[in-house]
Amino acid sequence: MDAVKDFGELGARIRQVRLGTGLDQTGLAQRCRLERTALSRIESGERKVSALELARIAEVLQVTLSDLVLLPLADVRAARPPVDEDSRPEERESFRAGLDLDRAWRDLCRLRDDGLLEPVDLGMGGEGIGSPEQARALAREVRRFLGVGDDPLGAMADVAAELGLWCRTTTARIDGLSLTPQPGLGVAVIGEALEPGRRRATAAHEIGHHVAGDAYEASGHYAAPREAEGRIDAFAAELLLPRAVVERLHNPSRD
Repeated sequence: MDAVKDFGELGARIRQVRLGTGLDQTGLAQRCRLERTALSRIESGERKVSALELARIAEVLQVTLSDLVLLPLADVRAARPPVDEDSRPEERESFRAGLDLDRAWRDLCRLRDDGLLEPVDLGMGGEGIGSPEQARALAREVRRFLGVGDDPLGAMADVAAELGLWCRTTTARIDGLSLTPQPGLGVAVIGEALEPGRRRATAAHEIGHHVAGDAYEASGHYAAPREAEGRIDAFAAELLLPRAVVERLHNPSRD
């Protein structure tokens, strides 16, 4: 993670987080016991912000100090659309989920750097998915890697962890969002308000992006071509319920 380098970058970061939470300058300034003009100058980089002021801003925005002074990875910053005063509610929710995702990646990096976990050597995927057939074949490879055959999968968070994808829930109103900066090591956040079946399918979808080698998967899939998302959906369907099982159920024996 890159840290902000000056008060200009810090002010811009405060502004983005404020917009992502849906607060206007007046509302944030009042809650932080600042003049609105002072907050405006902080966000534009014209005024320095003290440690106490920064702590109050973080508390009101319900984020950590790290969320304000540490920036997402460069590739992630390039992929995420900025929020502004006219952003739609779903774009603000995506931004909030991105904060949770970045926080999860920072935590994972600490565990990795302390030698408490390592990337998983998957030995498959990593080069994208070119067709639905390739997607289903990759899902079958994943099942072989997990050693489950055609049996039902257990808790999807455990399945994802075996593949090097560590999942959390987020209060943001999204389906899912994932980040795999390092092959075999990534994080995902899943909307906690989703009903269980959809949450399970979303986790399988994010596993697909992780195994396929998608470094950053955007919430809502706005940036991805529809056919590319369709291929990931084919992966998720085959991972959760293999076609061979469906065919057996459609043609049961008398026994």
